[in-house]
Amino acid sequence: MINNRGWMISKSVSITTGRNEQKIESQEFAYDPVIGVYTISVASDLISMHPNTLRKYDRNGLVKPSRTIGKRRLYSKNDLIKLQIVKLLTEKYGLNLEGAKLVLALSMRIQEIVGLLEQGVSSQFYKNSAKVASLELRKLFLDLGIKI
Repeated sequence: MINNRGWMISKSVSITTGRNEQKIESQEFAYDPVIGVYTISVASDLISMHPNTLRKYDRNGLVKPSRTIGKRRLYSKNDLIKLQIVKLLTEKYGLNLEGAKLVLALSMRIQEIVGLLEQGVSSQFYKNSAKVASLELRKLFLDLGIKI
């Protein structure tokens, strides 16, 4: 067992993703922001949200934590960031959960498009990447009913 900020984390964790089961050593996921390592009680303490709120957000599809064999939720650093964004959107900006879900989805699409642009800048295929990114942005706005 490893003591991490007052919580005990075992050296290995079994994670189920659909039908597959993996046993992963802690050194492999210690700095990976995608693999869940925080139980619901630890995650709720870290971001100051009630565990029932985290369960509600999971049911609504705002965040999808990984699960142990026993179906316990394991939250990753990326999950915690998403939860903090949802908290900000709902508390500070007054969005409901559907609005927060839309903002998260849009930000993820925009992040993908920015990745395309950055990939194009670092290579000689900048024009192609810019065209693809431009088409993706236009499609994104059309999906929202905005003609540009």
